[in-house]
Amino acid sequence: MIKFLDSYYDKDCGMSYVKIETECGFFEGYAWLNPEDREYESEILGGEVAEMRAISDYYKRKIHFLKAYLFTLYNLAKDIRNNPQFDSEHFEYQILQKRIKQNEEQKEIYKEYIRDIKEAIEYKLEARVQLVDKLKKKKQNNK
Repeated sequence: MIKFLDSYYDKDCGMSYVKIETECGFFEGYAWLNPEDREYESEILGGEVAEMRAISDYYKRKIHFLKAYLFTLYNLAKDIRNNPQFDSEHFEYQILQKRIKQNEEQKEIYKEYIRDIKEAIEYKLEARVQLVDKLKKKKQNNK
């Protein structure tokens, strides 16, 4: 569960900040305004990007924990396979393999979340660049 703790926009330096709390700890996200676009600054976009970056860091941490857990499961499975009485059909070994598969799938889901967030940030920033370009052209044409 993600709980939003703090967010603000520092107009002087054009920085947006978001802090979230999760079961994995606290995460902070930042976004900075391109100084050339100060006239067209958007606190909302900066806040959204900062939030998405904090959430992305949260999923990266979850992947980190899953990797450590999977490392343990892989070592346990290896130890079981090295036993002279190993039987791949044994109930406990099957449960272990199922758990490994579930956690590998969860890790891939988190990676997909991170990719989606990255794409969303890129899309939002590109859309913003296009909007600012239009506004600048319109302003020039009105002079």
